[in-house]
Amino acid sequence: MKILVVDDNNDDRKVLRYVLEAHGHEVIEAVNGVEGLQAASAYGFDLVLSDVMMPVMDGFQFLRNIRVSSSVPFIFYSAVYDSSNDMQLATSLGVNGYIIKPKSPIELMEEIERIVCAEQKEKSGVIEGDAQYLKRYSQVVVSKLEEKVRALEEALAERKKMEQRLSDMTVELSLAEERERRRIAAELHDNIGQTLLLGKIKLGSLIKAIPPGIDKNEYEEILTLQEQVIRAIRSLTQQLSPPILSGAGLEAALEWLGKRMDDDFGLQVTFVDDRKPKPLSEDIRAIVFQACRELLINVAKHAETESARVTVGREGDMLYLTVEDNGRGFDPVKGAIGVSWDSGFGLFNIRERLKHLGGELMLESAPGQGTRVTLRVGLTVKNG
Repeated sequence: MKILVVDDNNDDRKVLRYVLEAHGHEVIEAVNGVEGLQAASAYGFDLVLSDVMMPVMDGFQFLRNIRVSSSVPFIFYSAVYDSSNDMQLATSLGVNGYIIKPKSPIELMEEIERIVCAEQKEKSGVIEGDAQYLKRYSQVVVSKLEEKVRALEEALAERKKMEQRLSDMTVELSLAEERERRRIAAELHDNIGQTLLLGKIKLGSLIKAIPPGIDKNEYEEILTLQEQVIRAIRSLTQQLSPPILSGAGLEAALEWLGKRMDDDFGLQVTFVDDRKPKPLSEDIRAIVFQACRELLINVAKHAETESARVTVGREGDMLYLTVEDNGRGFDPVKGAIGVSWDSGFGLFNIRERLKHLGGELMLESAPGQGTRVTLRVGLTVKNG
């Protein structure tokens, strides 16, 4: 047989061509109803195998136009339009058969042969007027649109839930990471660092006790190496979680951070504290500190300024922290070159972590007018 295959899905057309040609049939392809009509007028076909949902002209319109001048066997092969209303409309338009996707090659050929070989029935129920056709056609299309809308709403709702779960997992993972950083920092400071320091003191005492005339160079080299290891451990401890944060509190840690920024980056940081009590959990305190450090590093690297200001205070049961500079600024919508929005403790991740903790981030910036970032998060307030 010469078969016209009409389907807008390229992969589906390829599969149908392969199956039909493997059974000795000749296949002509079209991607929608309009092309199908053009092919039907240019070639003679023994069978039309068509999808229903297609752009430009769908299968129902294609079938109705075909039936104006031809009674060639016509089969719908669809995975979407599969309800009883869909099939009733197709029957009223003169379809010979309706096959639901997907089918195995053997099942597909058996269905096609059964439909083609079946006795041709008189189509007494074919719609005669445009009004009747449009009414039935509109009912089917509206029904499908409603199904699509419901499916889309469900998919969007599920996606939103998944995104929220993913966000929660990301925040929980970052909190667990921060706790591990504090644990490792405490281990380095309290155990390894103290042990090395004690060893250094004892080694220094031994060197002083060495009698004159005995070479002390190798001992002093060991002492120098030990001092280097101690400095490296102190630096690593401060990078992981500075002991001052847990020992003296957030305000003292932020003031210390300002001095470190001057030492490390040449950024002069003015620190302002309203001196009000600001009770925070250990996790939130660490997040606020790490956020402030990341923001100051961004200022040092990208703002093209030598100074910044950190203000921390309390408003009711909320803590606020502001990092501002008078540097080059940027467009908050377009972002800025070098400003981390989606990695590490970038603005995006700071916002997500604060949001998870019931806080918020507010950003004010413009090209040439500096940048101001304010963090707000709830304090650990005990009632009564």
